[in-house]
Amino acid sequence: MFPDLTGFFLITFILNYSTNIVKKKLPIAVWTKIQPVIDQHLSLFKPLKSSEYAFHLIDLDEDSDFEFKCGFQDGSGNFKIEYAPYGTHHVHRHSDTVNLETLAVRITTWANILQEYKDTNTFYDDPIEKRYEEYFFEKLEISDPIIANQPLSIDKQLYLDNYINAVRLILEQYKTDLPKHTTLYEIELIEVECDRLQTNIKILPANDTLKKLAKIWGKAHKFSLKLIIDLLKEFKKEAIKKLSTEAISELFTSITGMLGDGPNGSC
Repeated sequence: MFPDLTGFFLITFILNYSTNIVKKKLPIAVWTKIQPVIDQHLSLFKPLKSSEYAFHLIDLDEDSDFEFKCGFQDGSGNFKIEYAPYGTHHVHRHSDTVNLETLAVRITTWANILQEYKDTNTFYDDPIEKRYEEYFFEKLEISDPIIANQPLSIDKQLYLDNYINAVRLILEQYKTDLPKHTTLYEIELIEVECDRLQTNIKILPANDTLKKLAKIWGKAHKFSLKLIIDLLKEFKKEAIKKLSTEAISELFTSITGMLGDGPNGSC
């Protein structure tokens, strides 16, 4: 018996119907002006669908409250906006009423500030963990810009979602027998990253999804060599078939000894 999907399709129809109504509350000239600006910076923020605003952008960092809200065009052709941070010298919220040209500039300026936060290292950033993360992302990164900037295909999304569920089970085992010089909090931080990957996998560009996977591995490697080996072995079980790329094959070739593989690379 197939499940009754009537309710699902009804909800999907209502959501699509309502967002199409919102879309058509803005002149096409507005969309052609601001959509390219938004598309250019999707590695920094994500749009939230809302009937309350013309558009609502939020920082991709889930620990951040940075956002950009834009109301619908008024009778004078202007837009009421509210965003944070206000600038590089202030993190407080700012409100204004602007025309279309200024709106596009403000979105770009706000996105550039998010980029500066991303690029600026502080004592809150762990250089060792970041180095591990960068290493893994270099192996996972998709070079084709078209594929890289679209969400992963559905079968790859399903594979990664199942993989993260397997990661959670491995982490549970480590909770009951913590290695020396490690803490439960470190495991919980990895679990938070698992939540973030699974929550956003449907909407993130492929390379941003793979960055989140690399972040999980970076934290795992920092935690212990045994943990990252366990996570990579689990990943290898199906990865070469499900996520077949030259880079992933090279990844497992380069860490064959680390995984304790035989000459044919079998776990």
